[in-house]
Amino acid sequence: MPAGAWTLYNAAKFSIESAGSGDINLASDAFKIALFQAGSNVANAAYSAPNYNGGGFTNEPSTANGYTVGGVSVTTSISSGGSLVNFLVSDPSWTITGAGLSVRTAVIYDNTQTLKPALAFCLLDAAPADIIVVSGNTLKLFINSVLFSMG
Repeated sequence: MPAGAWTLYNAAKFSIESAGSGDINLASDAFKIALFQAGSNVANAAYSAPNYNGGGFTNEPSTANGYTVGGVSVTTSISSGGSLVNFLVSDPSWTITGAGLSVRTAVIYDNTQTLKPALAFCLLDAAPADIIVVSGNTLKLFINSVLFSMG
């Protein structure tokens, strides 16, 4: 099955609109993508404080088998028209080793801010089902862009 759409966290939308110190700045902050296993609490748009640091996200794989806690850095850019924002994100990948990797969701978060606020999440299989990658294979997310409305 294909991946689901990216869902913007409600708190992230407010943080982007506030544009104050400690808030998400789509134009200048650095972003990362982390992966999470089944049973994680990341797939909840109404999550009141979705922060990678101190936010209580559960079930991230440990550093092993080609995955590193915290995920990987991505390059980003934005374009907008009216209330629509097109957040362009490079495609992250992980080369899997050892016992393999089983994941269900991905989260884009702001790695510049202290609490590392989460921007959006995506089910990696819209069913939803686990994505299982065996040793020697590469897990690559083809993101292209995350389109959302600020209106």
